[in-house]
Amino acid sequence: MRSIGRERPFGTLYPHLLFFARERVDARTPISTRLRNVLKAWLGLRWAPYLAESPATLGVRRQCGVAVLGEFGWLATRLEKEDPDPDMALRPEPEPEPEPDTAGPTERDADRLTRFPMSVVEDLQVLAAVRVIAAWGRHERGGLGLRASLELAASIDDPPSIVRSAIDRLDDIDPSWADPIAEQFDVNQPLSMAMARLDPRQLAIVERRTLTLDLPDTLQELADSFDCSRERIRQIEGRLVQRFRSIMEAPDTSARRLSTRLSDGLGAAWPLDQLTDMECLRDPGLIDVDRLETKLALWAPGPFERVGGWLVRRPARKVIDGSTSRLRRATARGPAPLQIVGKRLEALGVRPAVAERWIATRPGFEVADGVVVRADPD
Repeated sequence: MRSIGRERPFGTLYPHLLFFARERVDARTPISTRLRNVLKAWLGLRWAPYLAESPATLGVRRQCGVAVLGEFGWLATRLEKEDPDPDMALRPEPEPEPEPDTAGPTERDADRLTRFPMSVVEDLQVLAAVRVIAAWGRHERGGLGLRASLELAASIDDPPSIVRSAIDRLDDIDPSWADPIAEQFDVNQPLSMAMARLDPRQLAIVERRTLTLDLPDTLQELADSFDCSRERIRQIEGRLVQRFRSIMEAPDTSARRLSTRLSDGLGAAWPLDQLTDMECLRDPGLIDVDRLETKLALWAPGPFERVGGWLVRRPARKVIDGSTSRLRRATARGPAPLQIVGKRLEALGVRPAVAERWIATRPGFEVADGVVVRADPD
């Protein structure tokens, strides 16, 4: 490398990173040398004052190889876009700084933190806090894993002060910190996008036939409405069904997880007034069954139709007749315990949580004192 005066130059990905090295930088240093020196600076924690907050934080950063090197790359790219002036390579060497207070970052450190995007700073804070708790759980609490350490730290009243500080740091993180990856868990996004892509004719087919909870229109009725053939309506609906399935059945997505939870929870019949019991519908605001996004969510584990205040899996007549048949067989010799009858209905898909209410809707049957009674023995 070429020297500047008597000082030995320090090559980095970009000259402004000299603040990490506290040395002169020669902008003409080969890129291979810059990369090596970046790695050396990281390994030696020579850049630590730039983000110093506490000894625990520095220890964590020292171990986070890929993430830290990624930050170096981001900073180099960012600074190059902001100020590509090569003359900046000859900045004077900054004055030595005192060691930062272990209680938190100094004012100069706080000013330097503004050069990083907030997500990077918060990522490091979370990582530092989790690392402290994990180390405490493993080495002081009998070799606990990370999950058990986090649960223990949050439950006990008198954790060590450094662990308490780590917990407080996690509590202070703004919930919006997670917004950049929210789309991976926000089920409203894929459902809303699916509806937004529909043209007027597709929207009408979806509302009146594919996703309706009431008696669907026939192909002929839709064909007459749009002055086309029944086959054309069938083709359009077929493509819509494929599109909806690709959304709701895509592996490891929020829509797939919602569909699975609804299938397990709703079963073959569920009362409309108890939809609020389904957290997977209540939390994302999908309680309104007249909303298209809710209908799409219910279509995947169903489809369902609305029958007397209940959501019943299509064809509803099959579920209703099957329930009546099982009730008749269970009570053929007299009153039957609700638990036994409930197991027979569960085989049909009716969940135990709503079995008593479902039996009460079947004409000729009632439940009294935990026993199913047949009111019309004939």
